[in-house]
Amino acid sequence: MSSPQGNRRDQGVATGTIGFRPVDTPRASIIVTGWRSAPYLIDCLRSLEARIRSVPSEVIVSLNEPTPSLLGAIGREVDGIELLTSSVNRGFGGACNRGCAAARGDLLVLLNDDAIVLDGWLESLVTAADQHEEAGAVGSRIQLENGDLQEEGVVIWADGATTLIGYGHAEDGPRDLGLRRVDYCSAASLLVKRATWDSSGGIDPGYFPAYYEDVDLCMKIQAGGQTILYQPRSTVVHRDGSSTSQAYRTFLAERNKRRFAARWSPALSLFEPPEQDNPEAVARAAKLGANRPLPLPGPLPLIVDPRELVGDTDEDYLRRHIEILMAYAAALEDDVAARAATASELETSRAEHEEEIHRLHHEAAALQSRVAELQSQTADQQARMVELEAELTVFAQRGRYRLIDKAYDIATSVPGFQRSLQWADARHRARMQRRAGD
Repeated sequence: MSSPQGNRRDQGVATGTIGFRPVDTPRASIIVTGWRSAPYLIDCLRSLEARIRSVPSEVIVSLNEPTPSLLGAIGREVDGIELLTSSVNRGFGGACNRGCAAARGDLLVLLNDDAIVLDGWLESLVTAADQHEEAGAVGSRIQLENGDLQEEGVVIWADGATTLIGYGHAEDGPRDLGLRRVDYCSAASLLVKRATWDSSGGIDPGYFPAYYEDVDLCMKIQAGGQTILYQPRSTVVHRDGSSTSQAYRTFLAERNKRRFAARWSPALSLFEPPEQDNPEAVARAAKLGANRPLPLPGPLPLIVDPRELVGDTDEDYLRRHIEILMAYAAALEDDVAARAATASELETSRAEHEEEIHRLHHEAAALQSRVAELQSQTADQQARMVELEAELTVFAQRGRYRLIDKAYDIATSVPGFQRSLQWADARHRARMQRRAGD
């Protein structure tokens, strides 16, 4: 799906009439897809004209529901392209399939209308495809307008979720990861060998209108025994955005993710458990992806869904679109009902919590009062202990004196005790007299 109107940025592409030279036997067929006003399409074509050099190429523009103003701009400013249009939205996959069906090259290059190609973009993709026979598709390095990275290949997790490798890293960061195998690359800029495209059946229209069709395509390619390569020397600048709401995009992505996960459930057992928010896990999964066993080849599992497309007419796509919008509306109603129920539960919970908090405050006040009472009792007990210690000291002293008096009384009552005292006194006096005489 094409991007919305936004701030234009000079990518070093000259303005003026855009002209592509006719080629009798193109090596590469570049399929540029767009929807409705496709506001960045002219800039995309201008960058292609300026930077396609050594590879004989044709440019096919495949548009869904193009506006009269867009068709007028193409007629005034662009020469030498093949223009394919549909009066209804056939989705990203439908536009790609239409363009590839008309292509003559043995290399099919899918390109978003909101992408600006940089020098060496096409040549690097073609070189990688020629040098690696085992590769069925080669993807580009995708850069955001602010210079940060958007994608250096993508990790697929065991539940079917995906994570862009390198997203948000600064352009000048130390990230020379080199040409390597990955789980998949985005179809925002993806070269697919024509033989591979034909054997895989192209993009499954069941992912209409958008999201996960390129993930499914790359999985089919790998199930056919070929790999997906990421080529860092091929770079596009992506003006990220969409003309649809974030809620609708999330709905479509989740819906198609479930379809993808159901289709590839056995193969997804080869992938790591989802840890999208863990940079170390993402790096580990990306490294493991370079040597991951390929899914076993064989017939694709069937998805039993009565809403699947049964034809390729405009009416089929209109019916499919209406059914998806009805499903989206039902999902929104369910979400509103769930939010209302949650709000009611929160209100009830708040009232219950307020009652509990009031009770706890009351208990806390009672405990504080009891603590103060105990502290007062403790102070009284400490004072009483001091008094008791003083009384015990006095009592002990008095008791000692009484014991001494008692012992004396007992001693003096013993017969002969007085005579012993007199004899001892007489001896003492005699000793003192002798000392005085000496």
